[in-house]
Amino acid sequence: MDIPLLSLPVYMVNPNGPELSLHLINCGHELRRSCDYFQDGRKRLEDALIWQYTLKGRGELRIGGKVHPLLPGNAMIIKVPSDSCYYLPPGSGSWEFVYLTLQGQEAMRMTDVFHQSFGPVCAFPPEGKLLQMTRELLLNTRNHLLDPFHNSTLAYQLLMEMFAEATHGEEKEDDKLLRKIRNHILVNMERHPDIAELASLAGCSPWHFSRKFRKISGQSPNQYLLALKMQYAVQLLENTLDSIKEVALKCGYDDPSYFCKVFRKFHNASPGKYRDQDDMG
Repeated sequence: MDIPLLSLPVYMVNPNGPELSLHLINCGHELRRSCDYFQDGRKRLEDALIWQYTLKGRGELRIGGKVHPLLPGNAMIIKVPSDSCYYLPPGSGSWEFVYLTLQGQEAMRMTDVFHQSFGPVCAFPPEGKLLQMTRELLLNTRNHLLDPFHNSTLAYQLLMEMFAEATHGEEKEDDKLLRKIRNHILVNMERHPDIAELASLAGCSPWHFSRKFRKISGQSPNQYLLALKMQYAVQLLENTLDSIKEVALKCGYDDPSYFCKVFRKFHNASPGKYRDQDDMG
């Protein structure tokens, strides 16, 4: 028998308040034992980010034509609606998990950023702050909803903790720094972080940071920043209906003409031509 141990709404809707770009809709703790448990991401009606962490047992996520096992200590992060599904697979006696559901434009954007850095499934430490925050949330919202502004603040904290914990201690220091810089750039894609800002993340001067970064990555910080922006532009062109101007703005370019010039230099085609070729392919 399936046991939804706890499933709680946590969002207090304020029809007269401002629209928030990120908020937490619900959280829960469930134990599934029936293979009838099957969640089809294509049938979800509202845009949302789902973080689902396996406590015990085993589940599976199918996304992008690949099947990912969801084992204890691993969590899936997906957005819905999407071509994805998660379920209790045959041969798995049970699947116990906790989950968070976030909504808003920022939730959708950050899911894409997370997938670029870590993929749809990632390990999170069982003693980590994110799981602790989730458990506290389940306890503290039994008897009341969160007001919109406290909710939004908590949603941002949870989202940032997802990114903070996704990089665990098995990486070398140089790899950690490179991932840290990459994540910072991806989170701030709509602007251009300068060398001083990136150097502060490494705890050194801009001059020392530039030398160290080139040694680690084989590129200057500016070259690396530009390459990430052009990769992100390609993803937007292939997976959204955004206009070229909208793509330029999301990549941090106020001038679409200059954006097109930079894009053409990287990909030997204008953004419009690149999209047309992708559609034809």
